[in-house]
Amino acid sequence: MKITNIHGLPDPIVQAVTPRQSPQQRRGGADISVTELIGPPLVRKLKDTYWDLLEDDASNRLWMLFGIMVHDILHRHSGGKHAEQELIIERHGWRIRGQFDLVDEVAPTVVESPDGVLVLTDYKVTSVWSVIFPDQEPDREAQLNLYAYQLRKLRGISPGRLENVFFFRDWRASEHQRDPDVYPERPTLRRVRPLWTDAKVEAFIDGRLTEHANPNPVCTPKDRCHKGDKFAVMQQGKKRAVRVFETAEEADRFIEEFAAQHKGAYYREDREGVSSRCLRFCPVWSVCPVGQLIRRGATAMEEP
Repeated sequence: MKITNIHGLPDPIVQAVTPRQSPQQRRGGADISVTELIGPPLVRKLKDTYWDLLEDDASNRLWMLFGIMVHDILHRHSGGKHAEQELIIERHGWRIRGQFDLVDEVAPTVVESPDGVLVLTDYKVTSVWSVIFPDQEPDREAQLNLYAYQLRKLRGISPGRLENVFFFRDWRASEHQRDPDVYPERPTLRRVRPLWTDAKVEAFIDGRLTEHANPNPVCTPKDRCHKGDKFAVMQQGKKRAVRVFETAEEADRFIEEFAAQHKGAYYREDREGVSSRCLRFCPVWSVCPVGQLIRRGATAMEEP
């Protein structure tokens, strides 16, 4: 992958965000990583096939740099506990690589847990909105359970608690004061995940391996982070929607009932769904026919 520097950032930043290894090299002899297994099969395939043709700008990779720094600092302060260890497990001929962040005993004074419980922790440096709008929550739960499964099978270690620790890069105290029931109180958050049985983990792995074994994978709406069409009820002269609905019928019915009780002119604004991954952060969009179509369509809509 080639890293450009359109905005003239200092060279140390560019060097820090430049990949030193291809995806195959990073797997270290495995066929697929846990995060790749959970992620879109087409993205993994295109990365493997066109790695040398891919291009990204250094300015797009700064959040990744912050994540690396947080993980590196926390690893150095792990005190010799189980931290940042690689595990490779084989299933149906696939070697699956995982690397968890931390396994540690947690005292009952810290969290509501019995003495000596082993806690498997995965750190996430992310936007606060990724927790408020929890589209990624199922993937985070699956990731932790795959790590726990690998620990049980390969090390004989059975975590009794799984949790993510979030570090929010865009947290604001004023947002919490405005909406304390939704917005996190602090720039960090612990979230416990359900612990799966081995049978559930194995069924999940088998389903994902089937998808990745497909020679012609297609990105699903979930893979594309697609948000469906929405229908907003707007008041004439106002920029913010009164309400947003999933269907045009719901919006029209609301306008009819709402306008009868409130002054002002109201109308329906149809908002076309977007594929956020394709538009904003997919690393392979330039070699993906669907990604190119979506980006060209978005550019055409922005042109006068």
